[in-house]
Amino acid sequence: MQGLILAAGMGSRIRELGPSKPLVMLNGKPLIEHCMERLAAAGVERFVVVTGYERHNLEPELDRIAAVHGWVVAVAYNPDWQKPNGLSVLSARSLLSPRFVLTMADHIVDPALTRRVIEAAVTDGRPALGIDFDLNNPLVDMDDVTRVKVEANVITAIGKNIADYNGFDTGIFVGTSDLINSLDEAAQTQAPSLSDGVRLLPIPMHAVDVTGKFWIDVDEPRAFSQAQALIA
Repeated sequence: MQGLILAAGMGSRIRELGPSKPLVMLNGKPLIEHCMERLAAAGVERFVVVTGYERHNLEPELDRIAAVHGWVVAVAYNPDWQKPNGLSVLSARSLLSPRFVLTMADHIVDPALTRRVIEAAVTDGRPALGIDFDLNNPLVDMDDVTRVKVEANVITAIGKNIADYNGFDTGIFVGTSDLINSLDEAAQTQAPSLSDGVRLLPIPMHAVDVTGKFWIDVDEPRAFSQAQALIA
C-alpha cells in the first residue's frame, strides 16, 4: 500500500515550536517521522510526500528518514501551498497508485486505526475515511477539527463549521481515482480542500468507525504537549 502525506503548509498555529511543522521535534524525532512510522506499521510500504513551505529544509530530512528506515519516499512539490490542501493531493497525482492511504504530516495515529480503514476500503472498493464517533474525545481540538455527518455508513456532510454532525474526521483516508477526479472537478471553480473533494464524489465516501482508536492532530501547542506525554 502506498501512503500520501500532505506536508506543504506553514503550520502557523505551531510556529512557536519550529519554523516547519513536519520538522518539529517530538520526543527526539521530527513529527513527520512519527507519522511515517505508524503508517509503515499499518502496512504502508512506500511514500509520496507533498512539500511546499520550507521545502529546502524538509526534503533533505526526508532523504535521511528514507535512508534510516529503508523506505521508498518520492516527493511532489505544491507551489500553491498557501491554498487549500486539495491542491496538494492534485500535485501528487502522477505519482499515486490506484489506491493509497492519505493523511497529513501532523497526524499521529494508532496503526490499528489505519489498518481498519484500509481493510474497509479494499473490501468496499470506494474511498474511505476513518470516523471517530466519540464527540467527547479529549484529544480533539474543537476549534479546528473537521466534523462529519454519517448516515448508513456513508458521509453525507463534511466541514469544519457544519452544525449537524455526529463524528470527527480522523485524517486517515483511503483515496482512489474517484477522489482525484472529484478534486479535479472542484478545482475548475476554486482551490479545493479535501472536504470539497469528498462532497463531490459520485458515490458517498465510506465512513469507517474507528471510535476508541488513538489519533491526534498535532496542530497547536496543547496537542503537542498531549502527544509528548502519550508517546512517552
